[in-house]
This record gives sequence, structure tokens and C-alpha cells, in this order.
Amino acid sequence: MDYGWANAIEEFPLVLFTTLTPSAVVAYLIVAIGTLARGLGGADDPARAKLRNALVVTLVLASVGLIAAALHLGNPANALYVFAGVGRSPLSNEVVAVIAFLMLSGVFWMLQFAVEPHRVAMTLLYALIAVAAVIVIALIGYAYRVDTVLTWAMWHVPASIALNALVGGVIVAEGALGLFEVRPVGAFRSPVAVGAMLGVAGALCVAVYAMQGMAYPEMRNAYGTAYQLVPLYGWGLCAFVALECSAAVIAVRTLGGVSSLTRKRARMIVAIVSSYAGILVMRFMFYMSHLTVGLGF
Repeated sequence: MDYGWANAIEEFPLVLFTTLTPSAVVAYLIVAIGTLARGLGGADDPARAKLRNALVVTLVLASVGLIAAALHLGNPANALYVFAGVGRSPLSNEVVAVIAFLMLSGVFWMLQFAVEPHRVAMTLLYALIAVAAVIVIALIGYAYRVDTVLTWAMWHVPASIALNALVGGVIVAEGALGLFEVRPVGAFRSPVAVGAMLGVAGALCVAVYAMQGMAYPEMRNAYGTAYQLVPLYGWGLCAFVALECSAAVIAVRTLGGVSSLTRKRARMIVAIVSSYAGILVMRFMFYMSHLTVGLGF
């Protein structure tokens, strides 16, 4: 267990990266679709300004995750090697994919300052951003497909990251929109629909985590089992359930209507923090579970 804690703490920058960025990427897609659905209006349109502000929240969260990944490099000068490793290094691939996503997303955001943004161009750009988002989540999920690490070479790993992104993304998007009094569009406007989305994605996520945890006692090398590295896995999963349920309830109830804007903003901030806290707990457990096939953990 001591090694598990030490490894997770050492890899904490990547814990933050895989916690913040996938959900922020999905949240950006949800918020950005509101720009196209409502029409672009004029450059000084207050509704468009609020949407831009909401997009900034998601971009900042994704950028903080990327910065955390850069901290894993140790020396800032090593950042150049990230680009040199594209195609052969999983970390390089996922970092460059995030950078590409942020660049496309930044262009989409800046185009909204135009007097008359070109709707077709904005729609095509959004499609590229959506493709980039899928690539980002896929690369982050499969970056840990290492055959020599028993607990990482499992289908549960990319599945949990994708489901985390969905659960956290919906909550972050609703929170970002709520902070600036922007009414969501489509299904994201309905408390019932949002609750159903969060319920299904959350249940699937818990099921994946539970199956992953049940496999740990049987996974062993010469020094011990994976379960010995994360004996608190069950408690961590309970914390995940409690935090995500709290975040979902707060987001759905707030979406249903809160009279005070200050209370609405406070609740949405709590929902975002609670959701990210739940994801962070399980990402920490993941890095604790590092069990190799060789002589050692």
C-alpha cells in the first residue's frame, strides 16, 4: 500500500490531467452547440457574450489539465521532446491532441467576436472540434494500454475515462452555463433529461469501476496482488458515488430553477467541484494500482 500511495503522489500531475481535461473537453462541446443553435447574433449581443464567457470556463479547465501534464515533465525544457515523441509516445500523442483541440476551440471562441460570423464556417469548425474531442478522450484512455502493467492493460481503463468525461462534462457544462445565466439548449435544458443522462452514465461508470476492483485480488506478481496496493478501493468507489450523486442532484435541482443568481452560481460551483473531486479520487486509485508483471510493483 505504501508503494501505491507513493506512486499516485508522484504521478499527481497526470492525476489532475486525466481528471480535468476529458470532462472539460465534453463540456466545451455542450456549451459551444448553444452558439450554433441560438444563432450568432451581433458582435455586441449580450447572449453571445455570456456564451463566450461560459466557453472560457471550459477552456480554462482543459488548459489547467494540460499545464498539469506539462509539470510531469519535470523540466520545462523537456516540453520540446513531447513533440519529438508524437507517434511513438502515448503521453506525447495525448498532449499534442489536447493542444490541437485547444487551438481549434480558441479559434471558434474568437470567431464569435466577429460582426457577422460565417455560420457554415462555424459549423464546420465545430465538427472538427468534436472530432478532436473524441480523439483526445480516446488517446488519454489508451495511453495506459501497457501490457507489462497488469492493472492498466484492462478495457476498464479507457471505458472509465470516457464515462468520467460524460458525467463530469455534463455537470461542468451546466455549471458553466449557469454561472453566466445562459439557458441550455435541447435536452440539456430539461432537468429530467439531464438527470437521466447523468444517471445512466454514472451507473455505467460505477459498474466499470466495480468490475475493475473485483479483478484486483486475482491480479498478482511475485510480490503480491493489486488489491494490496489499493485496499481502500471500495471506500474510494463509495466516495465517488457520493460525490457524483451530490453533484448531479445539485445540478439538476439548480437547473429546475433557483430564484437567486448568487445561490445558483454557488450551487453550480459546488456541483463542478464535487464532480471533479469524485473523478479525482478514482484517478488517484488508478495510479495507486500500478502492478507490473515483473519482480516489483
